[in-house]
Amino acid sequence: MKNKSRLKLLKFSLIHLLSLCLLISFVIPVFAVNNQVANTQVSVVGNKIEVEDGVMTGTVSVDNTTNGYSGRGYAAFKGEGDLTLTYQAPNAGLYEITVGYNSPFGSKKTELIVNGQGTGEISLAQSTGFQEVSAGKVQLQSGDNTVKINLGWGWYNIDYIIVTSAEVGGSHQVEKILSNPNATPETQALMNYLVDTYGNGIISGQQERHDADWIYDQTGKYPALLGLDMMDYSPSRVEHGTSSQTIEQALDWGQQGGIVQIHWHWNAPKDLLDEPGNEWWSGFYTRATTFDVAYALEHPDSEDYQLLLRDIDVISNQLKRLQDAHIPVIWRPLHEAEGGWFWWGTKGPEAYKELYRLMYDRMKNVHGLNNLIWVFNSESEEWYPGDDVVDIVTTDYYAPNGDYNPLVNKYDQLVSLVNGTKLVALAENGPIPDPDLLPLLGADWLYFMTWTGNSIRDGLQNDPQHLQKVYHSDYVITRDELPTDLYSYGLAPVAEVSYSKTGLTNQDVVATITTNKQVTITNNDGKSSYTFANNGSFTFEFVDQKGLEGTVVATVNNIDKIPPTLKVFSDKRKLTKNNHKLEEVAFSWEAEDSDSGIGSVKLVSVTSNEPDNGSGDGNTTGDIQGAEIGTSDNKILLRAERSGNGSGRVYTVTYEAVDHAGNKTQASATVSVPHNGQ
Repeated sequence: MKNKSRLKLLKFSLIHLLSLCLLISFVIPVFAVNNQVANTQVSVVGNKIEVEDGVMTGTVSVDNTTNGYSGRGYAAFKGEGDLTLTYQAPNAGLYEITVGYNSPFGSKKTELIVNGQGTGEISLAQSTGFQEVSAGKVQLQSGDNTVKINLGWGWYNIDYIIVTSAEVGGSHQVEKILSNPNATPETQALMNYLVDTYGNGIISGQQERHDADWIYDQTGKYPALLGLDMMDYSPSRVEHGTSSQTIEQALDWGQQGGIVQIHWHWNAPKDLLDEPGNEWWSGFYTRATTFDVAYALEHPDSEDYQLLLRDIDVISNQLKRLQDAHIPVIWRPLHEAEGGWFWWGTKGPEAYKELYRLMYDRMKNVHGLNNLIWVFNSESEEWYPGDDVVDIVTTDYYAPNGDYNPLVNKYDQLVSLVNGTKLVALAENGPIPDPDLLPLLGADWLYFMTWTGNSIRDGLQNDPQHLQKVYHSDYVITRDELPTDLYSYGLAPVAEVSYSKTGLTNQDVVATITTNKQVTITNNDGKSSYTFANNGSFTFEFVDQKGLEGTVVATVNNIDKIPPTLKVFSDKRKLTKNNHKLEEVAFSWEAEDSDSGIGSVKLVSVTSNEPDNGSGDGNTTGDIQGAEIGTSDNKILLRAERSGNGSGRVYTVTYEAVDHAGNKTQASATVSVPHNGQ
């Protein structure tokens, strides 16, 4: 995180440490409300509160037909109503609420309201007997506090709640390791930044570019994270004429220094109902298609399975455009499956997990998509596809209008799901959690992602004052506060080596490095170039401005400064007839070069120690004929004559061998015409 962000967080921490002390000392609750509760409600001092001591409304009533409850019975939630209990806290502070429940009709969700303020959903896993689940941490005031359980999905039983003192969550155990070991450098850099940010601030996020622009118009700040949708790339939508600018928007956002998050409302590959109320454009909803994902996965030879692959391939090809542009993506596929309202979740967790892993494998291993940070979107262990294919765990939650609670219970459930080893984020939200409360209650959400339209603009879910507070909070990271080296963040500097000559050469070679960020070279007298007089290697050492060290090795093996060896032979060393006639002489040679090899052997000259028409040589000219200089000519006509008063004639035939590095060697063979046939 850049220095400005660190200073903001330090300032924020000091201010809110003082705020927390004042909060406790003056016994001012974070969730201040009127604590009047109707009629027969009993204020309980002990930490376990039986439902019989509370007030029930609607059809919620005490029942005892299912065995295993404590006390005199349990509250059965059916068609309508709620349950309100009162707990008398000995001191103001942070507490954890645990709920004893039974959910025989499948997994359910409900909502906990403390002192009039929502704390988020509680997930009640299906159970045959009674068991406990944490409802998360809440800030309580000294004295009476109301705890209300809303109906939620209904058709479950509540036996009791347990209230215990709690502490803000401990340190994180998330490592800077992505599930994909082949992640691109930019993707690893983004992961480095996300891990460093986690618990030290929350990254602001907004779905859709037009809403991000609207936020800028209202606050003067852009969200750091832009949410986009691959929906209109779905082949069954394209068949109806849709087109999309999602990738173009992602390219633009990434190039402006922002972070990109993409999900996919995947229109079913086929079997769209396309009828009033369930039109083709609703094809991602379970209600709008009869496509059976479980059947497709069980029948890999079927058209249905092949269409799954087709759709994944289409989306992969689009995402590849971002990888080619060096832009990483926080990728959230197959979201909200647990709810069953999307076709990819309607056949249960096993089919969902198989589809998730199929997509992961195909995108990674078939398409080579290494720029994705993979997001799982549920709190359910039953639906979790595995640590090896997940980088971030998330939930979607839309609190009531103006309810800015930090959703501690949701956060803690996700931390528990992955034993604290994965990043935890809020992938969709309506009201934005109050940034003042997040660090105080240990809700270390990595980012929020406010949904499009009314969720951000209507002034009800997020009122104008709250929006200003969020986007100007020291704890909230906006786009202008992201590091300028976001896509090389935390990476050791790397360098590329270029060479003055790459082919075989008999000259010195200069190796020069170019780094991906500003560095100081700590050897080679600080120079970025090194001259090789001979083959060998040299290691450049350097360090960036953050102290991260890097090295790169320059290796040269193309220098050859040793000339080749050459020997020349002729098939006639003497022309003894001395008959003034031309005789053909054939030449051969042996050329060797152990380094770069022989490139060519060519004739460079044919000379005579006597003139062409010397005294007493028969008055002839053209004594050397057929010699093609500059070629590999090896047959030459030499005249068998010599001057009458000389010591004998000597022809010298010279060849030159050149190796592939340009080194040259010359060698000659002689042919003599002696006196008197000697």
